[in-house]
Amino acid sequence: MPFAVPDAENPFGVPDWRNLHEYPDPELTPLRQWRWQFLRRDPSYRSSWETFRTNVIEWSDSSGGTSKHDETARRYDFASY
Repeated sequence: MPFAVPDAENPFGVPDWRNLHEYPDPELTPLRQWRWQFLRRDPSYRSSWETFRTNVIEWSDSSGGTSKHDETARRYDFASY
């Protein structure tokens, strides 16, 4: 089963809802995968991801303490992935 691949027109690799074959089999797909299917469509998540992606170097250079990266990771429960 081919999955949608992120590209310039579809940066989050969201499957085309008109093409059933781009979606995972609901009988075989774990809840974690379904969670990702919904999360990557959330405008708030997308905005947070763009902020993170743009500023990842700045955040990785910070010394100790809680960074914006940590806050974003907790907000979307990235630690469980």
